[in-house]
Amino acid sequence: MNKELGVIQVIDSLDAGGAEVLAVNIANALCEEGINSHICATRKEGILKIT
Repeated sequence: MNKELGVIQVIDSLDAGGAEVLAVNIANALCEEGINSHICATRKEGILKIT
């Protein structure tokens, strides 16, 4: 059986803070490697949504 690897990161917001920037960078790097990667912002969107 072939299972696809997937990752979800849960973060409070997408404001331009340290943890948020790191989460976006990790998600983008994983996508470039072909890994199904998502970010879930639980409280509010922010400027990092467009990156």
